[in-house]
Amino acid sequence: MPNLAVVVDAVMAFTALEMAVLWVWHRRTGQGLPVGDYALSLLSGLLLMAALRGVLTPAAGAWPLACLAASGVCHALDLRQRWRRLPQPTRGPGARQAHGGPPAALAVVSPDVSPVVPPTGPPAGPPAGQTDLR
Repeated sequence: MPNLAVVVDAVMAFTALEMAVLWVWHRRTGQGLPVGDYALSLLSGLLLMAALRGVLTPAAGAWPLACLAASGVCHALDLRQRWRRLPQPTRGPGARQAHGGPPAALAVVSPDVSPVVPPTGPPAGPPAGQTDLR
């Protein structure tokens, strides 16, 4: 069985590499997510892994606790950033809710999904020039 510290180191290295590749790809092509959309989330995860790595080290000291605290701060900042991007109603019945969040009516719907609208008027008959053989 591999040493758990080595596994954590490998996952941390892969996560850092993933972040670098995403950043370079977005910078070169303009596609993908901008770094601000994922940096705090990945940093929070890296700090959690660093805390785990610290606990696996015999002479860790207090730095695992510092990593946990920093991870919590990154997570809170990430949530705040995402929360601020949500559409906020200015008036109407859902403008102020007890929890301060957006009303359920503002749920994001994919732009390529259109609602099904039943047809109005009489049902369509056979195309012109054809007879119904019922």
